[in-house]
Amino acid sequence: MGNSSLELALLYIAVLIVVSRVLGEAFLRIKQPAIIGELLAGMILGPMMFGFIEVLPEIELFILLGVYFLIFLAGYEEINVEELVKAMRIRVIASSMISFFTPFTLCLLVFSQVMGMAWAPSLLLSSVMALTSLGVVVRIVSDLRIAGVKLGLNLINMSILSEFMGLLIASASTQMLVQGEQGDYAFMAVKVLSFFLTSGLAGYFLVPRLIRRVERIFKVKAASFATLIAIVLLFSYLSSLAGLHGVFGALIMGFALSRTKWDPVIRGTVDQLKGFAYGIFIPLFFAGAGLYVTRDFMKLDVLAAVAVALAVVVGKLVGGFVSSKLMRVEHRSLIALGQLAKGGVEIAILSFALSIEAVSIELYSYIVLLIFFLTIAASTSLNLYRRIA
Repeated sequence: MGNSSLELALLYIAVLIVVSRVLGEAFLRIKQPAIIGELLAGMILGPMMFGFIEVLPEIELFILLGVYFLIFLAGYEEINVEELVKAMRIRVIASSMISFFTPFTLCLLVFSQVMGMAWAPSLLLSSVMALTSLGVVVRIVSDLRIAGVKLGLNLINMSILSEFMGLLIASASTQMLVQGEQGDYAFMAVKVLSFFLTSGLAGYFLVPRLIRRVERIFKVKAASFATLIAIVLLFSYLSSLAGLHGVFGALIMGFALSRTKWDPVIRGTVDQLKGFAYGIFIPLFFAGAGLYVTRDFMKLDVLAAVAVALAVVVGKLVGGFVSSKLMRVEHRSLIALGQLAKGGVEIAILSFALSIEAVSIELYSYIVLLIFFLTIAASTSLNLYRRIA
């Protein structure tokens, strides 16, 4: 029997899992984020370098599951709804807005005016470039030994608010892209808000009870784990029915469940999903994101490419420095450099933008490479600071 598409996909998935895990481990050992190695795995195996692997429909399914699980876990672990409410202080809100909207505004001007893109994709890409990896901010706070004091908590809350604002803009621009720029925005807003409200309430009140009940009643192994996976996928599907990408359904579910971290049943069930997702699906997602990168980024106008890079770097450095000054933080340069780092949420939104053709393959490839090098630069700066300090 010859190689069918399914058999070939199995081989590709096996190779991607092994190479992404090996490179992820290699980068961790040199104190760089594992996602850098996982992205690099896709770029090496894909058309960017050797072209050994192509993205088959079966691989796309694994990549899609990876992004849903990643975004759910980001919502569950990174953004605590109760802490978000506590963070609503004038100084923290103002710092968050400066940190986010400085790079956002510069990127929006470059994408819309310099590159001539429409407003909806410009908003979506600008929100991606303005986001900061919360994990990097937590690491900075830990390095400065202020994790347990009010200042450190305020810095983390500032980053949470910034990420929340970015995700709101990303969801709004997503709806604009799906509906078209001539759509009924009033109806669109009502539909999106209704989905957020109903799914948030369901996740807040009903889902924890359902998981606990399943854990108590069912005799089969991992019943609550299977229930959680089904819920994440169900809300991802419902999100697509509301006109949003499925990642927003997974994100809302993560937000809603974040209040139950104290519950051993919920925590244990999410930990099962975390091990399952980070073992297979999330590395496959990042490697898959690297598979889409091509050498076509060299077709971009050089001045436009430089303008994008400058907008991100200058915006993040200035926004990070000014916001940390407003928060009365020392080591402002370190905070500003840390703002350059990117994480999984940004790659997930960017991959979605490519899937709906909101961004060209040339620009997608360039931005992924830019994120790749900016994250290395930010992580290296933090490592140097730790040695000096």
